[in-house]
Amino acid sequence: MAVEQKILFREAEYNDFINRFPGVRQHIITNTTVDGVTTYYLESMKRLKEIQKKQGKEVIPDECIKYAKDIKNTGSGTGRKKSTKKTSSPTKSLSAEASILPEQEDTELINSPNLSIEHPDYQGVSEQTEKTITQEYVKLEKTTSETSEPASITQALATSEEFIDIQKNLTTWKKWRRVFDAVVGSSHLRVDPPIPCQDSALSVLIPRAALFVADGAGSARLSHFGSSAVVRYLNRFTASIEDINQEILDKDRQEDREIEKKYAHRFIKYAIEILKELSEEKQESFDLFRCTLLITIIGINQLFWLKVGDGFIVVEKGENLELLGPLGKGDFANQTTFLTEHLTEEDIHYGFIDVQNVTGVAAFTDGAGEKLVSNDGLKISGALSKFFQGIRTREFTQTELNQFLSNKEIWQRTTGDDKGIAILSSLL
Repeated sequence: MAVEQKILFREAEYNDFINRFPGVRQHIITNTTVDGVTTYYLESMKRLKEIQKKQGKEVIPDECIKYAKDIKNTGSGTGRKKSTKKTSSPTKSLSAEASILPEQEDTELINSPNLSIEHPDYQGVSEQTEKTITQEYVKLEKTTSETSEPASITQALATSEEFIDIQKNLTTWKKWRRVFDAVVGSSHLRVDPPIPCQDSALSVLIPRAALFVADGAGSARLSHFGSSAVVRYLNRFTASIEDINQEILDKDRQEDREIEKKYAHRFIKYAIEILKELSEEKQESFDLFRCTLLITIIGINQLFWLKVGDGFIVVEKGENLELLGPLGKGDFANQTTFLTEHLTEEDIHYGFIDVQNVTGVAAFTDGAGEKLVSNDGLKISGALSKFFQGIRTREFTQTELNQFLSNKEIWQRTTGDDKGIAILSSLL
């Protein structure tokens, strides 16, 4: 039986492809550099369709299938003219820009003026059963799209009775722009067989701006499935409780720690339910899917953040950068907390901040943090400020983020861990 050939991309086609369909890149598109020449390819149309069937059309939309077919059949994507002009590789194009983030000791770092956080006085998780925290929601395939524009989002949400009528509430997405990506680390590629990227990252704009980032446990061989599922389904869950989000984040209200704790624990319980469902589906131990979790959800009045394990959440307030939450690292190297059924209240960190002065927010795994936050968490790289500004002006897109995360010169003196990051920047 003949083996289906890979579909080769020119650099311009590759960049256009991942800009149009950012959820595709970490699943299918691969690039390798040999003797300074970078090759981009799609494994096969069969593989693409298999992932669409498994992951859903919010990850691999039909338009993506059609675009890939055009590349395969004509050597050019829909609406694109063939070009014979030679293009430079992303690695080479970034080499001149490596100064955007020099070695940490030489980088201009901005001190965080407020590194302490308030840890609510937890009173235990409420015993009241949450209707939305069920396995049925884990299986629910109706969701907001990661790549579509608001018109199709509203239509997608309306197809399920479990989702509220959200058409009149799409009020905040125009205020923000987003980029997100996750890149496999060099240390994962040096082993045989190579380890998949265990980081997952997503930033969304509708029904409201939000970030979701997860880092699979390095010792758990199926944690890449766990991190991907947690990020993808938490996005759906957040959209499904939009009426609650409005009450907590949009309206003026008095501080109520019990209400805030209940709101935060909704996400924890649901994330654990996702991993339990995944464990049952694959008939594997729950611990093999463990991952960390970072969330930020933006409202009209407040920004909610949540953190389990390591990784970083940084907010931009004008010219200042502030780190939210503790570092999340244990007493020993590579020790952290993961989403499990045995989480304690001390393992869950969350908070609410006024959103009026927030001009940007980024969430990223510890691998990406090696070049963006100092080891003690007291300094934040000014490169993040450049990212926020570039996103506002559309000069820093998915392509530039991928090039930054993939640049060997920038990451050569790091552990070689996976790097996942999701960013939101306001239009000021």
